[in-house]
Amino acid sequence: MNPLQEETFYQQFSNQRVPKPAYQRRTYLCYQLKPHEGSVIAKEKRHAEICFIDDIKSRQLDPSQRFEITCYVTWSPCPTCAKKLIAFVKDHPHISLRLFASRLYFHWRQKHKRELRHLQKSGIPLAVMSYLGRETAELPGDGKEGQRKEESLGPQRAGLLLSRTPEPEYLLSFISEFKDCWEKFVDHKGRPFQPWNKLKQYSESIGRRLQRILQPLNNLENDFRNLRL
Repeated sequence: MNPLQEETFYQQFSNQRVPKPAYQRRTYLCYQLKPHEGSVIAKEKRHAEICFIDDIKSRQLDPSQRFEITCYVTWSPCPTCAKKLIAFVKDHPHISLRLFASRLYFHWRQKHKRELRHLQKSGIPLAVMSYLGRETAELPGDGKEGQRKEESLGPQRAGLLLSRTPEPEYLLSFISEFKDCWEKFVDHKGRPFQPWNKLKQYSESIGRRLQRILQPLNNLENDFRNLRL
C-alpha cells in the first residue's frame, strides 16, 4: 500500500470549504479489506470507485469465505459509480461493503439523491465521516474506585443514533472515521490526527443533509458504525 501524505489527507479529506488559494479536490478512496490489508486509490483518468472494483476483482477472493470492506472516500459516489457498486455487491454476495464519505457530491441534484437512496436500499450502508470529542466521568456505585468511562459529546452522527450500552470494563467507545483513516492510510510518522477548525460542525451538517436525502431509509437498522475493522 502507498500511504497518503499528511498534506494530501488534510487537503482532500477536509469537509470545509476550499480555502484560498484554492486547490483541486480529487476523489480518494481508502479501503480496508477484512481479513486482508488495506489500500489507497486516487482518481486519475477513471473514477476511484471503478478502480476499487477492478482491484477487488483482481484479488479473486474465495467465494466460500466472507469478506468485509470498509471504504473511506473524499466524495460520495456519483450516480454511475453508485450503480457499479450495487452491481458489484450483487454479483459478489460473499462481500459486504460499507461507505463513509467526507463530503456529498452534487447533493442538490435529484439524480444523485436518487442513486444514494438506491445505494442504501441495496444493502450498501452510506454515512458521513465523523470526528467526536470525548469526556470522562466516574462510574457511580460500581465498587471500583477510579474506574472511568468515556462518553460522546454528541449523541447523533450523520443521522444515526448510537447505542450508549457500555462495552466490557465500562468503556463506551465510538470510532472516529477521520482518525481511523489517518491511522490506517496516512504516512503520519507517529504524529496524531489533528482535527481542523469546525470539523465536527461541518460533519454534523453534512450528516443531516444525508439524512434528509435517505429518508425514509434512515429508519432502517443501520448501526453498522459499531462494527470494527
